[in-house]
Amino acid sequence: MRFRPSPIPTVAVGIALVILVNLGLWQLRRNTQTQARLSEVAAAHEGPGVTADGLTGDPARLKWRKSELTGRFVGAPAYLTGRFEFGEPGFDLIQVAAIDGGPRVLVNRGWVPLRRWQEATAEVAPADASVPLRGLVLPIDGPPDLAPIPADEGAPERWAVGDRADLTGCSQVDRSPYAAIAQARGGVDYPVVLILGESLAEGQAKAPRPLPVTGYHARPESRPHLEYAGTWFSIGGALLALWFWAGLRRGATSA
Repeated sequence: MRFRPSPIPTVAVGIALVILVNLGLWQLRRNTQTQARLSEVAAAHEGPGVTADGLTGDPARLKWRKSELTGRFVGAPAYLTGRFEFGEPGFDLIQVAAIDGGPRVLVNRGWVPLRRWQEATAEVAPADASVPLRGLVLPIDGPPDLAPIPADEGAPERWAVGDRADLTGCSQVDRSPYAAIAQARGGVDYPVVLILGESLAEGQAKAPRPLPVTGYHARPESRPHLEYAGTWFSIGGALLALWFWAGLRRGATSA
C-alpha cells in the first residue's frame, strides 16, 4: 500500500503539530514550576513558627509560615461574605488582635453560619485575657479602598470576596478585602492576617464545631498541568494518525 499524503493537509498538520507539541511542553514547564512552588510552601510551613519578634520587616517573607503567637482581640469585628461551608452560607469573622510583645494585626477567626452570625459573634466576644493565636500567616494585599456592603436586615456590614481571592490560602490576593478591612477598622500596625486553626491535609474537611469553624489548607492554587500536557500531546497524536491514514487511503485510491 502506497503512502501518498496531500501537500496542503501535510503543511497544515505540520503547523498544528508544532503548536500542539509546544503547548504540551509549556504545560510540562508549568508543572515543574508548580512543584517547585509547592515544595517552597511546604518548607515555609514546616519551618519555625512566627513569634512576635518576627513581625517586622517585609511581610512577604512570612507567607505560608505558622504563627506561634498570643494576643488579645480588640475592637469591632468585620465580616467577609460569600463564604460557604458545609453547603451553607456564612461569614468569615475578622478582628484586630494586639499581639503580646508585638504589633496589632488582623486575624481571621473562622467561619460562622449566616443564620447564627450574631449568636456566634457574641460567644467569641473579645476578652481582657490573651489567647493563643495559632494558624497561618499571610501578607495583606489588595485594594485598601474596597467598599463594604452596607448592613441590612439579617446581615451585618460586610466585605465581599473578590472573583480571584482565595481566602483559605490567599493564593490570589488582587481582590482580597483584607487591606480594606484593616483600613476601615484601624489600629493595624503590621500588614499580615492570621488564618486561625490547624493545617488540614489535602482532601480533609473542616470540623463543623465549635464555632467559628477554623482550619486551612497550606497549599497555593495549582492546575493539573500534567493532564493538560497529556491532552495536547494526545490531540497531536490523533491528528498525526489521521494524517497518516488519509495518506494511505489517498495512495490506495491513486494506485
